[in-house]
Amino acid sequence: MARAATRARTKVAPQALVGAALQTSWERVEAELERYRHDPEQAGSHDLRVGMRRFLAAAELVCVLEPEALLEKLPSRVKRLLSALSPLRDIEIQREALEKHALTPPEHQALTRWLRAREQKLAKKVQRRIARFPVERTRQGVLEAVLALGRDDHDSRSAELTLLGRVAERYRAFERRRRAAHEHDLHELHRTRVAFKKYRYALELTAPLLRPLAKPHKEALKTFQDELGALQDSVIILALFSHRKSTQPLAAELRTEQAKLTAHVRALLEAQRSAPVPTFSDYLP
Repeated sequence: MARAATRARTKVAPQALVGAALQTSWERVEAELERYRHDPEQAGSHDLRVGMRRFLAAAELVCVLEPEALLEKLPSRVKRLLSALSPLRDIEIQREALEKHALTPPEHQALTRWLRAREQKLAKKVQRRIARFPVERTRQGVLEAVLALGRDDHDSRSAELTLLGRVAERYRAFERRRRAAHEHDLHELHRTRVAFKKYRYALELTAPLLRPLAKPHKEALKTFQDELGALQDSVIILALFSHRKSTQPLAAELRTEQAKLTAHVRALLEAQRSAPVPTFSDYLP
């Protein structure tokens, strides 16, 4: 058993690990930006937003190790673009929901037109933002940060403990949100979801420094995030159907489903200590 654990450990230096994560995540963002520029409707916003979140998680770890390595405005630019994309993602979720529920043709057409008009308006704003996004400057900033990490003279063990400390902080932030979330407080549950996603990204980026995640733990992390995501999607979907008289019966059904899902998520949060979401200490070497 000890031999297997030793084989699972990596010899990569923490600085190199974080530098590679920053570089890889930026390359993904850059590729998704190009796809979106070329064909916004086909590309969608989901993959771009995921790439941006991973980039921001890597940038946070870079700043923990080398505070001056990455200009503050680089992550800020990405955050602003990520915020601009969020309403478009909401429309994508609403459009998918529209196709799943049986509505009368006139009602379906009316909602489709309304979503399309809103999407086109938001898409124009996002396309202008993406057109102005300084890709080359950001790419250069990422390269300089990676080089700065390579010059970092801190010993590997010190850097490793610093990174693990930040992951532990992300877990504690999630735990505080978990404790503060009330069964019917959807806003607080959404904040819990955001805190959990930040913890999960930090955990994944630093995985080579930790014990390998057992398969049940990996599945638990994914399931928990999916459940929280489904709850947030229900809020977005209800916003579509709640404002029209003709869809009030459907909205009432969706509210009932949402209440059940909320109770289920709350139960997962309450049971968190007993395994649904592994604690950070489970992964310490």
